[in-house]
Amino acid sequence: MKRLQTLTGWPFYVWFFVLYPVLYLYAHNIALVESRDVLVAIVLALAAVTVIFGGLLFIFKDTNRAGIITTLLSLVFFSYGHIFRFLNQRLIGHFELTHQITFPVTVLLTGIGIYILFRFGTKVNQITSYLNITTVILLLFPIYEVVSFVRLRAEIRPITLNPVEAETDLTGELPDIYYIILDAYGRADWLQEQFGFDNSNFINELSERGFYIGTRSCSNYTRTLLSIPSALSMDYVDVAGVEDFGRSASTLFTSRYLEKNDRVGNALITRGYTYLYFVSGFVVTNSGSKNAVRIDFGPSGTFAAESNTRHHFWNTFLPTTLIGPFYEYQEENSGNSYSWTSPNRILMELNELKETSLRDEPTFTFAHIVKPHYPYVFNEDGTLIPKPAGWEQDDDLRAKNANELYIEQVRFINRQILDVVDEIIANSETPPIIILQGDHAWNAQNMSLTEGDRVPILNAYLVPPEMEERLYSSISPVNSFRLLFDTSFGANLGLLEDKSFTSQLNTPLNVRAVSADTYQTWCETSTE
Repeated sequence: MKRLQTLTGWPFYVWFFVLYPVLYLYAHNIALVESRDVLVAIVLALAAVTVIFGGLLFIFKDTNRAGIITTLLSLVFFSYGHIFRFLNQRLIGHFELTHQITFPVTVLLTGIGIYILFRFGTKVNQITSYLNITTVILLLFPIYEVVSFVRLRAEIRPITLNPVEAETDLTGELPDIYYIILDAYGRADWLQEQFGFDNSNFINELSERGFYIGTRSCSNYTRTLLSIPSALSMDYVDVAGVEDFGRSASTLFTSRYLEKNDRVGNALITRGYTYLYFVSGFVVTNSGSKNAVRIDFGPSGTFAAESNTRHHFWNTFLPTTLIGPFYEYQEENSGNSYSWTSPNRILMELNELKETSLRDEPTFTFAHIVKPHYPYVFNEDGTLIPKPAGWEQDDDLRAKNANELYIEQVRFINRQILDVVDEIIANSETPPIIILQGDHAWNAQNMSLTEGDRVPILNAYLVPPEMEERLYSSISPVNSFRLLFDTSFGANLGLLEDKSFTSQLNTPLNVRAVSADTYQTWCETSTE
């Protein structure tokens, strides 16, 4: 009995506590991070608190004081970045906090806390058992999520669609094909109604360059996780049996689905194309056909993509800790790829589209440009919008001028895309094929989005005459390449019924058809 009391009175919570922030982050980003990074973080955290606890035990000769002070230091270390962000969000527009202010204040308050615990630490033995039990219970939540995900990962087996069977009907040199997704780019009439923004200049510029505009086109899915895989597979995504999966599992499902069912890219590879797949930094379009040449973007320039999850854990985890002020992850000094939120990535992707048009071999280029989607970083002229210290990308959604910032970014991407299109056309001996699409629409200041806020999309085609003759105003992305293969590559795929599905952010695979009213208001289903 005495031995049991000794064990329950030992401060195991010191080690349990430091596991929680690491496992919590892992559980909520499990589809994005490498397990080995998490294991390294766990080993380092356990080793660090062991050394600190041992040192304090040597000084105080008291396990209770050593345990509670070690835990206080752990709490400060792991919560500093979260508190810094929280305070800045509340103070934006009133006072700008910097690390030069918060870091010394944190050190001072920690010192006061250590002094208090040193004075009254002998009373901690009364709650040691309680702290042990509490930290164990706390750990159960992320452990449950991790175990559940591992179990679900074994069950996630997306169907594999049949490959496209077709013979090339195009005569002469094969044209380069560009499939450019502009994330959250809504249709012109929708931009006018939602934002009072007249986008006719951009639409007219595209028309003058030979583009057909789908004036009633709608997205097949209101979530990127399904919209892009559906377009590249030329089919609706079979989500039967996975509708209850969480967001991380949904991400893994769609990534695996796209790896197996990138039928557009695989079909063009068999017809002599080099498939250039621009990695977006956004998890679902970090994947693709294993036969593609995956191109990524970082401080070192354009390079062949490696792991989708390289360093993601550390770049997310360290800024939340007391190391944050010193770490200040500087993309320009790293060998990593830029994040999807980086303006540098966007500019490099746009430039690489121009460079691609100079290649000698026929290419199919897929580029998911995560703009005009937030974060709102560009003015129309390409200059960067300054952000206060502590500003996070999600803060753009709460900004009072979010609608104006979104439209400013629409103007920016309009100018950039016209430059890209002009360069591609000028550099192409054979007239290129260019498809410009939004993956869904957007309402910048309303996160409780209705179906209609995400359905109407930009959909523009620069295609051979035989395909343009069969285009219709309500064509949706699932039929874009079906029609191209049928008219230009001798396939017989036929068209699917144009439909739109909606789902919630946290359960993107739990889809349902948009209401009849929404579809009637924004979309058409019959060919013209």
